[in-house]
Amino acid sequence: MASMRSSGRSRSTLFEDEACISRDGDRTRSQLLEKSGLHKTSKASKNLASTKHDSSSRSKAESDNQETTKSVRSTPDQCALVSSLRKSKTVHIPRIWDELPAWRLEYEALTGIQQQVMEYVASNSEAESAAAKARLQKSWAVFNISDQDFSKIELYLAKKVPLTIRVDIQGLFPYLIHDPFYRTCFETNIKGSVYLEARREFEAVLFNNLYEHPSVQPQDRPKYGVLNMVCHPFSDSRVSSFGSAYLLLKDSLRTRRVGTLDHMWHIVETLSNHEITRIHAVATGIRAKATVSPDSKYSEIQIHGMIDVRKDVAAIVVQRKDLESNRTGPLIQELSKRYILPVLTCEELDENLGDRRWSTVINQRANYLLQKTMAMHDATYSTCKWSV
Repeated sequence: MASMRSSGRSRSTLFEDEACISRDGDRTRSQLLEKSGLHKTSKASKNLASTKHDSSSRSKAESDNQETTKSVRSTPDQCALVSSLRKSKTVHIPRIWDELPAWRLEYEALTGIQQQVMEYVASNSEAESAAAKARLQKSWAVFNISDQDFSKIELYLAKKVPLTIRVDIQGLFPYLIHDPFYRTCFETNIKGSVYLEARREFEAVLFNNLYEHPSVQPQDRPKYGVLNMVCHPFSDSRVSSFGSAYLLLKDSLRTRRVGTLDHMWHIVETLSNHEITRIHAVATGIRAKATVSPDSKYSEIQIHGMIDVRKDVAAIVVQRKDLESNRTGPLIQELSKRYILPVLTCEELDENLGDRRWSTVINQRANYLLQKTMAMHDATYSTCKWSV
């Protein structure tokens, strides 16, 4: 997108230049016509030519004058058109990444191709979502969902629904301990060429072949996560083939996720009636969480740009049995200690959530961990000082 903005002069600018050249040309032409004495053609023709030639010259002069007048009069119209074109090109379409300075910084950190992908998805989803919302407002009449509740659902899906990445503790945590960046299969190349080709074709359709540009590197490819649509404490990692734990992502990544951005009604339209009622209950505050039933669908998201565990992950959420296990417990604790990441169990989150939002619970645990870490550093510093 940045490269698109840095292209040559716009078409409207060239058009304006042509209009100005035309204006100057018409003035010069009028002066030449006046000096040439074409308006006196009839008098000159009596002395130099026949009446037939006189008539022809007069006709030509009138035609030229009419053409000149028409051209001169059309110039203001051309300038007005240029101004109109410029205004239409500079109309700013609001995007979710423009709402907060921190979100804008997340967007600007993306590559030019990634920004083009975001704009492409935003433009398409906006139209599809608006049409789906109109249909849902009619079909959801049986659920007694008011316009105010529609707005709450819209806000919830865009800015409050938890963003997660399901992970395998033993398979991923050893790598994250030494490398803070969450990497895709295009970087690790552990799933084979057949899988990579299928994923490449899927992304080509989804993102209009933009990621097929020669400048795209493996690390530029989108990362995949899950929208926890009903705030389920397990997300539901108990039945996930990707692992029994998940990384809970920070809100700042909402500007870089496609699920699809802040226009999601065409996604909601595909859900079952049970899922709709549960989302409505959570979004409007009737319930803090909802159950996940067998008819629940897997709501996948793509996150563009790098995911740095040190700044993009809000918490590690694991099952209690994994935290207490001799095999996985040490890995969880080591990752938490290395990047000062709060650890919560799904059961703990389920028990303590009550009527509070996820962010409240996470922030409390993060503050506790930070204070504990600082206290440990102070104790270490004091010991070193006295030992010297």
